[in-house]
Amino acid sequence: MLNEIFLVIYHFLDIVLPFAWAEPVFMKNALIALVLIAPAAALVGIHLTALHMAFFGDAISHSAFTGIALGFLFSVNPSLSMAIFAVAISILIYFVEKKSNIAMDNIISVMMSLGVAAGLCIVSFRKSFMRDFQSYLFGDILTVSQGEIIVMFLVLVFIVIWSYINYNRLALMSLSPLLIIDKAKSRGLSKLLFSLLCAVLVAVSIKVTGMLLITSLLVIPAVTARLIAKSEGRIFRIAYMIIAGTSLFALIVSYYLDMATGGVIIVFLSVLFFIAYLLRAVWKISL
Repeated sequence: MLNEIFLVIYHFLDIVLPFAWAEPVFMKNALIALVLIAPAAALVGIHLTALHMAFFGDAISHSAFTGIALGFLFSVNPSLSMAIFAVAISILIYFVEKKSNIAMDNIISVMMSLGVAAGLCIVSFRKSFMRDFQSYLFGDILTVSQGEIIVMFLVLVFIVIWSYINYNRLALMSLSPLLIIDKAKSRGLSKLLFSLLCAVLVAVSIKVTGMLLITSLLVIPAVTARLIAKSEGRIFRIAYMIIAGTSLFALIVSYYLDMATGGVIIVFLSVLFFIAYLLRAVWKISL
């Protein structure tokens, strides 16, 4: 059944993209993955930046290093172990912050250091694992499988539904936690669920840019959109167009120049950020 669905999608892509670069199946899978990741990253990214949690994304992505290492160590699917460990770290960060007076950035720094250090210990213990880490460290979207695409689709559906239900609450939290201080327990639950959502998205998106750059995929488009747009709706649409456009262009460029797709994506995103900055700072252009 799934194979038939993918065959239909591949046939559609052959019709709308009659180009040499779109002919290989691995390029079609990469394109589908980018189409699914773009709106999910835009939705999470605008809230991640509004809540000043960009550093949190780094903690989750770096802790994925240990999750992957544990997967190799115990012969478990690295993507699954990475997701589980990322979720565990996000829960740990939330409860340590809640039960102490330690600043969030300090907690995140500790957890990020722990995630990287533990992973290094495992890799140094089993040096044969290192050669399998490259696609996770630097990303390799050209190796995305149909199964991973299905997971990305399910994560996208969940993110869209959850964001629709919790949009107003997240918007209020980004303005000031005091606005909903009378619902502290509900606010804490919303923040925890959003943290878990970030962890899952980071885990399923690692193949796009790699764990070293995945936070950039969430943060840069959202920050760029905020430079030139005022309303949240426009910010999301611009962030989505930025991710989708640069990802497609980077995919084509990396195919012909044999470069790392993830790195090309982030370079293009960074260039657009500086262009948006100039539009805002020099020419005072906003949407």
